[in-house]
Amino acid sequence: MKKNSIEIDESNIGEWLSSTGYFLPTSELELQRFELLYPKVERTVSDSLVDPFAILNGTWKPTVKMAKVHEMTFVNEMQELRLAARNHAEIPPEIFAKMKKNQSDNDSENNI
Repeated sequence: MKKNSIEIDESNIGEWLSSTGYFLPTSELELQRFELLYPKVERTVSDSLVDPFAILNGTWKPTVKMAKVHEMTFVNEMQELRLAARNHAEIPPEIFAKMKKNQSDNDSENNI
């Protein structure tokens, strides 16, 4: 079966440099190749929130976004389950049985 290979030589180097974005695309084929390599990116930040002068001056500091409340409760619940799993405390019997079953399934897969 033939491999998909690209032969770049002196006759088509300019075409490929234009297709990959090193030069501006000059034909429809080069533009199509460029768009395949670099799909469009949707911006989620509005222009009013961006301060280009702070970025250029080096005074811009990244800000940390706080997690939403429902995400925090999920994280807290996961932490409680991790602690319970380590201490074997406050785990319902059906979940404990499921954990044991998963461990025994993993052990049997590793022995194959």
